[in-house]
Amino acid sequence: MAQTNNGWIQSGDRSDPYLKLIDDELRYELTYEGHDEDLERLEDAYLNGRNYEFDDLLFYVRESQRIHEGDRSHPRL
Repeated sequence: MAQTNNGWIQSGDRSDPYLKLIDDELRYELTYEGHDEDLERLEDAYLNGRNYEFDDLLFYVRESQRIHEGDRSHPRL
């Protein structure tokens, strides 16, 4: 995942596949209340190398969107 030295991001380079996932897909797909804050947390976790937190948050935002759309197929529901 992310490098510990993220000077590349400070230069405006967002070509990394995980950032593209956030920018090009999730930002437009998510509509549930609070998704903007979740995307900020997701980006922060990625940029700071917290891989497990990123994976957990990615699962959370995708499940939150499914629930928002009425999909209740998750086993815990």
